Amino acid sequence: MIPLLSSAVNCRTAAASLIAIFGAAQLVLNIRANAENTPPPKPAQFEVDAVILIVLAQSDGKILVPGESVRLNSDGTIDPTYKLTINGRVQAAALQPDGKCLIGHSDGVDEFYQRAPLLERYNGDGSLDTSFTTTLPEFEVISDIAVQPDSRVLVGGYVGLQGAQFDPSLPPPRLKLIRLNFDGSRDSSFSATETRSAGARPSFALQPNGKILVPTGDVPHLLRLNPNGTMDSSFNAPADYIVFNLVALSDGGIVIGGSFPATGNIASSGLARLHPDGTLDAGFNPPNQYVFDHSTLGLDFGGKILATVYRPETFGYALLRLQTDGSIDPSYNAGAPYGINTIVLQPDGQILVAGPFENVQGEARTGLARINAVGSVDKSFYPIFTRPGTVFTLAAQGNKVIAGGEFTRVNGPFVGSIVRLNGDGTLDSSYQTSVIAGNTLHVETQSDGKIVVLNDIVRSGDSIFTGLLRLTLDGARDQEPLSPLLFDTFTLQPDDKILGVIKNAILRLNSDGSRDNSFITIQNRYTINGLKVQADGRILVFGLSSIGVINRKYPDGTFDPSFQDPAADGLGERVRQS
Repeated sequence: MIPLLSSAVNCRTAAASLIAIFGAAQLVLNIRANAENTPPPKPAQFEVDAVILIVLAQSDGKILVPGESVRLNSDGTIDPTYKLTINGRVQAAALQPDGKCLIGHSDGVDEFYQRAPLLERYNGDGSLDTSFTTTLPEFEVISDIAVQPDSRVLVGGYVGLQGAQFDPSLPPPRLKLIRLNFDGSRDSSFSATETRSAGARPSFALQPNGKILVPTGDVPHLLRLNPNGTMDSSFNAPADYIVFNLVALSDGGIVIGGSFPATGNIASSGLARLHPDGTLDAGFNPPNQYVFDHSTLGLDFGGKILATVYRPETFGYALLRLQTDGSIDPSYNAGAPYGINTIVLQPDGQILVAGPFENVQGEARTGLARINAVGSVDKSFYPIFTRPGTVFTLAAQGNKVIAGGEFTRVNGPFVGSIVRLNGDGTLDSSYQTSVIAGNTLHVETQSDGKIVVLNDIVRSGDSIFTGLLRLTLDGARDQEPLSPLLFDTFTLQPDDKILGVIKNAILRLNSDGSRDNSFITIQNRYTINGLKVQADGRILVFGLSSIGVINRKYPDGTFDPSFQDPAADGLGERVRQS
């Protein structure tokens, strides 16, 4: 049983025995190859699906997922012989031909780019290769790693990222490229000038001839470096083509995705192919009814282009395969979720896709899926990656308890971010709430037992927003979202009216979600963290002040000048008006 984090909540009836179940969170990775084979523990175990960002396909068909410190067999089961341990967030990774893996990651202490990242090499069994040592004091984040045919290692990293994040007046981050020898020492023969980062994926790409493609935030937007890092003056990419994504082809050509100028009155598709010298290949013409500017790009076994794209005619995303002339390959039918950020070709020709998704072509998949040669999802490949979830909020419903937070699974199956627990802490499987996406931030129980939920992803038609919705006694959606207002928090009054906080102002909604204009809304001076309705209807306002309680309101929202907080000082100093 992995303990969880719970927050203080406002429950209508006592549920202390259940609330006591939850303790401090431990970020211990928990991966199951098959959730259905895991017996449910007692009490309920909350988990959140992991987001897979980096996947590496080994030559033997095994699949390395360094961010989760795990290697999968070709069928998706866990390889128990692989003992990788990474202390920190994985930023980039690359496989060497000998099966060793280079992994760039944070140091496990600082995740805000204030300390230099680490680059380490791991043996084929996951153990640390102590023969490889290097330091990267000039880097804040490792962006990409590429292994050259001679086993030397190209490393790209960002410089000035932290300053640009927090101070817009500072210059944008820069991309720095270095090269390491096989043992990790610096290769002094390689010298590349820093460039303004374009935020492209990848930040650089290695061509078969050893030359290096670098997207930049300056003009021209795509440079090529010689193998020693000097500028290749023979390369002439279109100066007005801003590059966001690229893939190097085996024949020396380059496919780029980005923001490109229109041709006449026809908008660009945002996808182009360049000749080896950088000039535009006029024989490549993708369908311009789609926009590929931010597509994730990859290659299939035959060298054809794979690209994610939104298809308005189907109101969904797809993974397209393009012919050599840029037209869509009709034999490839791959529905795809939004959020694919990695496409990896396996040696057998199948495709791995990874990203923050939970479903592919109607099949449940947690961040990693395999696509067959014809574009269909491989139903036999179903690894599940989870981490301990967090319970943010609890509310009593009779003798049961509603739990909401940042989780997607309880005892294995996908449930969404809100569940109901029985009196002994086990999951109430009759409560169906997978209608809710995102994280559940706060829940409270109405007088009739229905649950009002504050969720960070609420869908209403084609709109997605943070807002309120209501669930019936069995967990079904009661109606359309109660309010599209972006509440920070809320509480219920005894008459089921809703007091909500927006940007330090309190307003009141009727039980149907309409605005109660009889309530006086006043902007508060301090940040409001919570509300508490007293038995007489007056409202305590909690927040960031020197004493924790900001003030008290009358039931109509006006300030109560009679309120004194005994915690302010020993004499009961009056809490100043907000």
